[in-house]
Amino acid sequence: MRDLETHWQQLASPEWSEKKLSDLPGVDNVTYGIVEPGPYCSGGVPLLQAGGIADGRLRAEPQLRITTRIHEMHHRTWLSSGDVVLVVVGRFGEAAVVDWEHSGWNAARSVGVVKINEAGHAHRIGQWIRFWLRTPHVREWCESRMTKAAQSTLGIRVLRQLPVPLPPRSVRERILDRLEVIDQKIAVNDRIAVTAVELADARFRDVRDSGLGHEISRCGEVADIGGAVTDVSAYRVARQLPVVAHVAPQEILQSSLPYLVGLTGRTTVDPGGRDGVPGLLVATKPGVMKVLRTMVPAVPKRGAVAVRPRTEEDGLWLLHELRASGESLLAQDRRRQTRELSRAAFSRTSVTWPDADVREDFGRVVGPLHGRAVAAMEENHVLATLAETTVHEMKAAGVRSLRS
Repeated sequence: MRDLETHWQQLASPEWSEKKLSDLPGVDNVTYGIVEPGPYCSGGVPLLQAGGIADGRLRAEPQLRITTRIHEMHHRTWLSSGDVVLVVVGRFGEAAVVDWEHSGWNAARSVGVVKINEAGHAHRIGQWIRFWLRTPHVREWCESRMTKAAQSTLGIRVLRQLPVPLPPRSVRERILDRLEVIDQKIAVNDRIAVTAVELADARFRDVRDSGLGHEISRCGEVADIGGAVTDVSAYRVARQLPVVAHVAPQEILQSSLPYLVGLTGRTTVDPGGRDGVPGLLVATKPGVMKVLRTMVPAVPKRGAVAVRPRTEEDGLWLLHELRASGESLLAQDRRRQTRELSRAAFSRTSVTWPDADVREDFGRVVGPLHGRAVAAMEENHVLATLAETTVHEMKAAGVRSLRS
């Protein structure tokens, strides 16, 4: 390991350079988390798993806690404020910088850990790595090197070889300042979207609890239910759509907000599903049902279903009904706990269905809330593209500098 003084000198260099991630000044080690964390331990040390990293941030609550004994056996992945954590199993591209709230946690095998030293902290090298990891260039580099198994995995030896450009400090600071402003705006928009959804959920509970004009219907009676689509090209041509997003159950289950927007690299179509009415995509896992409102034409892969409401107001009511009653709806078919969600089974699922005037009034109230949430998310899509463009331009400038 190089001495700390060497790290300070290299980080302050006025020249462009490119280093492997493991050799980047400011980085002490690149590793992965615990392979066998053991069962959940109440009151134990929090363990960061891949699902705890989303949208450049870490979840506040741990999904798993481990015993102190196991934690002490794996000191190389004790997380400290300023370290970088990233997903290396299943979905690459998600990365975050550890904050004080998560300092002292440990990490699971699905998480890569980049340990940052004192010089790296002072030069914001963790933030630089995080921004670089989320660029399309890096995602393509990593995806082409992932092992193809039940879940794609990026080997830690491969990750250590990842090329990382390092501009002169003045250039790096200017780019980081711009990117952090973008991130701050994204965080504000995230809060706007979350608050809008919470308000709409609260309105739904009030209307549902009133019981006015409510009946029980089956999903197949109030909406068209579609199963998995395997031939996306044929589907697109039949419906005269330029592009169709093909969405896997895992993408639905991992979504933090109930919308499908943006889809960088997969679709650039205008908002609106079939006939201009946004549809829904539904996926389940044991004890959990997730539903997304599709703001672009989208079809499900195997294990998910498409719900095509007849009116926008119907779709808004179904969105909230499925979000609020997912667990009890799953209980209607216990066998679904151990098998894929099917079109036929979902069609038989019972839902609360009020009179048309109640649904229409509900839609008039919550429609603008959902519109505001979607607008915030779409702005975040634009901001994320701006951040990627900034880093891409930086990379191009660095290549020209290194060649000159």
